[in-house]
Amino acid sequence: MLRDAAIFSECCGQSNASAKPARNGNTPAATLRFSLKSYRVSGKSLADAISDLIWSRIGAEHDATLAVNERGFPVSHAGMAATLRDVARFGLAFTKNPPAGQSRIISDAIVQRIFGGRGGKADEHGILPLTYEWDLISDKGELAKGGWAGQLLYVNRDKNVVVAYFGTNLSANPKIEPLPCRIIAKQVP
Repeated sequence: MLRDAAIFSECCGQSNASAKPARNGNTPAATLRFSLKSYRVSGKSLADAISDLIWSRIGAEHDATLAVNERGFPVSHAGMAATLRDVARFGLAFTKNPPAGQSRIISDAIVQRIFGGRGGKADEHGILPLTYEWDLISDKGELAKGGWAGQLLYVNRDKNVVVAYFGTNLSANPKIEPLPCRIIAKQVP
């Protein structure tokens, strides 16, 4: 079993900073590359690496599901299925202060790579260039990752706030509506 968070860190640190990201900063190919690097570095499947390095350490109540093809190869770009509470627990791993009784599993070095990974400046809305699979990274310590049909994980590191949404839209292309994540975070002292 993988027990060394440095393996996860090494995988995360292998991104090609000079590569041009897709419009949203992430591509299925980038996710697939991460999966392949994880296996090459650890000798474990992506599911086992995630289980050992993250899921077992966040206090998850249930296993998550990662799709694999008929040969057992991870279809990592297809996403992961997990309970909403466990997705929120994953988000807590990125806050500045982990929950009581939980050790820090995301190092400061990895957080620095996420927020400074592409080395660019924030735009007029405080949004930084995207990296490491996040769909929103801001200069205000915010991270967000969306999923199918409205799923969302929002993390405000400075406020230690995590918001997780189910995907509940009736279609794959729902009307885009603003989510109150920042309003929720502002209510926390």
